[in-house]
Formats: sequence, structure tokens, C-alpha cells
Amino acid sequence: AVAFGPGRPGPVSILHGRNQPVMPSVVSLKNPSLPLVGWLAKDMMLTDPLTTIYGWKRFIGRTLRSEDVQRYRDKFPFRIHTDPDGHLGAVIGANVVPFTKIAEVVLDQVRHQSCAALSADVRDCVISVPAHFDQGQRDAITRAGEAAGLRVHRLVNEPTAAALAFGYGQQLDTRVVIFDLGG
Repeated sequence: AVAFGPGRPGPVSILHGRNQPVMPSVVSLKNPSLPLVGWLAKDMMLTDPLTTIYGWKRFIGRTLRSEDVQRYRDKFPFRIHTDPDGHLGAVIGANVVPFTKIAEVVLDQVRHQSCAALSADVRDCVISVPAHFDQGQRDAITRAGEAAGLRVHRLVNEPTAAALAFGYGQQLDTRVVIFDLGG
């Protein structure tokens, strides 16, 4: 995550543990009332694979009958189903935790770490999303951001975000190629 703060000349890289500027989008719901996010959650993937949710971006904003959901759902150790409202999510115990809730937990963690790094309340944001996201997936991410207490001004495709980050503050008079290798 990168944040811009008042009185700062440029972007501030937010470190998310292990001195890394990247936080894995992984949530451990071994204890649903106290979820682990990021590196701590990633550590739980081997010991608690049924309650550690990763790869959720493939499923957010989709239906159970979606071709992508059918193709990928069996590749994950946790079960995927719909909640009573029809939202797709991960089965944790007897409950279905919607993937929008998983996204909310991740975005809330990023917001808290950004607040701490900037010593300021962070509410306004731009979120980067995979370029292939359809409108339903974009809407789900926006709802998750709002549920995490953020004002989502815009969603930007990840390759566009990479190009903007690369060129920020540089007086470039050249062409730049950005490869999005996907995940």
C-alpha cells in the first residue's frame, strides 16, 4: 500500500509486517471474532487450510454457477457456498462468510496500518483491482471498502496503477511498457 499524507512531499510506503511493502490478501478465520490478516494469516495456510481464505478475488462478486467459480472452487481447501442472502463466500464452521466480508477485513487492516504510518485518519482511497474485473466484482470491492470505513473515490486497474506509480514524480519523456503478469 502507498499513502499520501498531509505535509509529506510524496508517497509513503506502508510496511505490512516482515518489513514488506506488500500485504498478502489472506485472512485466517480460525477465530472468526479475531481474524488474522496478511503475513500472520498466510502462516496459517498449512496448519489451518479450512479456515484460511486466500484467492478470494477470483470469487468476489460472482455467483455459484459462474464458470470461473466452477473451474476454481475445487482447487482450494476451504469450501465455497452461498449465504442465505445469495452471496458467495467461504464456509467456516456452520456459517458462510461472504467474500465481500473477507475483502472488508483486508481493506480495514490496510486502513489501520495506513493510519498508524501517517499518524492521521485515513478514509479517502483509490483501490487497484485486477483489470479483468467485471462490474459486479468492482461493485463488491467498493461495498467492501465502504464497509471498512473508506470513501472509495475510484477503482483503478492494476496495470494502470503500476504505470502511475512508476511515473509518479518523474519527468519522463519516453514510453513505458507495464506487464501485468497476473496472479
